[in-house]
This record gives sequence, structure tokens and C-alpha cells, in this order.
Amino acid sequence: MAFRSVTFATSISLVNLLIYAALIALPANQCLSQESVHYLRNWLEALQSKNRFTLMNVAYGSINFDIDPQNSASILISALKHPDANIRRYVVNSLAELPIKPESVVLVLVEALRDKDEQVREHAVIALAKLGSPAVPALVEALKQVSVSVDPSKRIGKDGQTDVRLSDLASIALWKSEAPIVADLFNVYRKNLEFQREPSDRQNRELFDSRYLRSNIALIIGKRGASAVPELVSVLKDKNVRSLALYSLALIGTEAKSAIPEILVIAKGTDKSLSKEAVSTLGSLGVSAVPALADVLLSHPDPEIRSDAAYTLRWNKGHSAIPPLVKALQRDASPKVRASAARSLAEIELDDVTAVMALSKALKDTDSSVQENSAYALRVIIKQSSPTAKAIVPDLIAALQVPNGEVQNEVASVLGNIGKEANAAVPVIIGGLSTPPKFKIGEGSHSNPQNSFISTLGKIGVGDSSAVSVLMEILTL
Repeated sequence: MAFRSVTFATSISLVNLLIYAALIALPANQCLSQESVHYLRNWLEALQSKNRFTLMNVAYGSINFDIDPQNSASILISALKHPDANIRRYVVNSLAELPIKPESVVLVLVEALRDKDEQVREHAVIALAKLGSPAVPALVEALKQVSVSVDPSKRIGKDGQTDVRLSDLASIALWKSEAPIVADLFNVYRKNLEFQREPSDRQNRELFDSRYLRSNIALIIGKRGASAVPELVSVLKDKNVRSLALYSLALIGTEAKSAIPEILVIAKGTDKSLSKEAVSTLGSLGVSAVPALADVLLSHPDPEIRSDAAYTLRWNKGHSAIPPLVKALQRDASPKVRASAARSLAEIELDDVTAVMALSKALKDTDSSVQENSAYALRVIIKQSSPTAKAIVPDLIAALQVPNGEVQNEVASVLGNIGKEANAAVPVIIGGLSTPPKFKIGEGSHSNPQNSFISTLGKIGVGDSSAVSVLMEILTL
């Protein structure tokens, strides 16, 4: 594809025009040799080739020019206006590999993040990442502009999407950098929040959802690991950006355990939304955060926060989480908290004697959700070899007669897991299978409890003549 010639007083070919532009861009004390000008002319003429592969090879091969690398950069920058996206993509790659000061091409590459072609934008991200720390200031500046700009001319993409996409691309490049930029990133986020609070054009304001910027910044910071924790802890004192700091600490994970005391203060505070976020963050910090979560579970005045703490403790699949969960199951005044504690004991899935006995007693709870979650937990935990299996059979037999289909299904399964050691439940199960049943059968969401009774009877009634008789009778129906 050939460019249209440009006319001033006379027609001048684009090749000559670009050569003139390159010459003008040179420092006053430098000039191109005749050989270099010849080489340059051939290269620029090759850019007008109709052969796509020639075009790409010329662009990417430019880094091997024998002319001064800085002059090559000037030429390549001019070629970024080429209509072929493949050329622009290869030019972007070449700019990052030229042996010149990275600062001299950073702004051009940041601008390439706005290119209408997706692949050019992606390669600009890679190029900026190659440049490393020198690219950071311009990328951070790009984030600042993105977070407050509503200029339609800044939009990229065929769908008219705003440069929130540019924010994402700049964030990816920053994510690959090792430079200390935590403070700068928080300043970007503060500016975004100020913009969101502006009482001006609501429609434009909604184009810049803080959640996108928040996620991008948190990912960038999270990659820095333990080195970012001290700054994040100090930022926790700023109520405007605590949420972002908590999210970043959660992404860092167990390496952020030194921040647990400060996070606990927020978790036990009066701001419900932040308390919930702090509890979630503690759940990402590993077993070291169990005492803090236990503190919230057993002392926070808000049952919803206590329930969140119970839920979050399940992420730490270890024995240390069991004692506070058992206490909550036994003592908490809120059914929601008790049910959440029972469910977490199921997720931890440890055959702990204290937990099993507490769950067994919770089958008598006055709240159906607590009963259901306790029965589910026992089904998950109890196996035939469980040391507490035989001890909980009486409680299971009593729960079998609770008119709740979910509980009856789960309890029948627990008895089946125990096997012949649960033989004492045979008469009750037979009573549930009689016509009419000797106790009320509830409705199960997945299956009729009586189907579970039949399966369980076959497992626990081995050698029991009454069980065999009932099963034979059912088979003949």
C-alpha cells in the first residue's frame, strides 16, 4: 500500500518527508552519513511495499540498522502512523529493543496504548514492561489522566468504550514493574474518588467505575508481596482508601501477616462495610489470622459480622479454627452465626471429637438451618471408623424423627456411614418406612427421606432379620 503524496508548493513523496522529519529531529551537532541516508531511503520505500511480510520484516529488522540508534528511534516513531497495524505492532516491539535511553520512547509507547488495534495495544504493554522502571512515571501519569478524564477524544476501541481500557493496559505494564510505586498508586485512587464525588455530569462520571481502577491497583500492589505491607499498613489509617489497602493485603496473602493487628482493629470497628472487608482480608492471611478471626467471632456485637468471621474461618483448614467455631455453635444467640459455624466445621472436614459432639447436640437446635447444617457437617465428617461414631447414634436416632426432610436425609446418610454400629436405629427406620409412617416425614429438596431410609437400612441392618424382612417386602412391591 502506498501513501498519498503530500503537497506543499510542489509534490513531495512521503519517503522524502519522513527523511526530512528524521533529519530535523537530530541534535544540532549530528547528521546522517550519506550511506545512512541511502539505507534510510530504502527502508522507508520498503514500508510502502504491498507485500505484508516485507513490511513486517522491514519494521522489525530496523533495530539492526547501522545508523545511530537514536536516529532509528525517530524513524520508527514516524512509522507508528502507518495504516497497517502489523507494521505499527512491529515498530512498537522495535522501539523497546533499541539501545537508547528508555525515557526517550516511553511517552510514545504510552500513547500506543491508545492505538485502535488491540494487538498494537497489547504489544505496547509488553514493550513498556521491557523498559522497566523508566516507564513507571509515565504509566502512573496515564492512570491519573484516565481516572479523571471524560474527554471523548480519549476513547479507544470500536465500541466507543472510554479509556478505562487504557487504564487496564497501563496497569498490566505497571504490574510487571518492580519499582516502588505504592504511594503514587494510592494518590491515583484518591483522585478518582474525588472525581466520583463531583456533582457534575452524572453520565460521564459513571463511565469511570472505581471498581476497575481499584482492582487494577490492588493487583499491581499485590504482586509486590511483603515489601508493600508497611506502606499498606500506614495507608489503613486513611478512611478514604482503607478498602483498597485491605484488598491489596488480601492479594498479598500470608506474606501480609504482620498487618493482622491493624486489620483486626478495623474488623472490630463500627463501620459495618469495612468490618466485613477486614474479616475477608483476615481470611486470606492464613493460619496466623485464626486468633484474630476468633476474636471477631466471639466478641463482635453485630451478628452479621460474627457470621462472616465463622464463614471465613473455614478457609483455614486446621485444628486451630475448631475451638472458636464450636463455641459459637454452642453459645451464640444468633441462629445465623450458629448455622455458619456448623457449615464451616463441615468445610474444615476434620474428625475432631469436640466438634463432632457439638454438632451432634446441635441437631436439637430450635432453628432448622442450624439443624440442617449440623446434620450436613456430620455426614461429611463421620466415617465408619470415626471414634465418636457410636457415641452419637442416640442423637442421630432422635434427629431422624424431626419433621424436616433435609435433616432426615442427612442423618440417614450419617447412620449409613457408621454402618452396623448404628444397628440401634433399625426399629426407628422401619417405623419411618411403615404405612402410615410412625413419625412425620418431611419433604427433602432432592429426594424423599424414605428413599434414604431404605439405603441406610441396607447398610446398618446386616444380619438383622427385621431389617431383611422389610427390605424383601419393599423389593416385591
